[in-house]
Amino acid sequence: MKIRVDSDACGDPMECRICLERCPSGVFGTHPRRRRGPGRAADKWIVDVIFASQCSGCKECMAFCPKQAIRIK
Repeated sequence: MKIRVDSDACGDPMECRICLERCPSGVFGTHPRRRRGPGRAADKWIVDVIFASQCSGCKECMAFCPKQAIRIK
């Protein structure tokens, strides 16, 4: 099973968080798009697949993503 998140379509996951909350297996996580550095705060967060092997294929994330940014094959 392949899970893809279109981070450009997703927008700001820190405001939405629907996929993070709806996924019963806890497959997703967030991280900054760019690495943090001294004196630079994290910004432009993205959702990413962290634990793909835990995905049950329920497709809750796809069903509830308001931006249709998640695809499971």
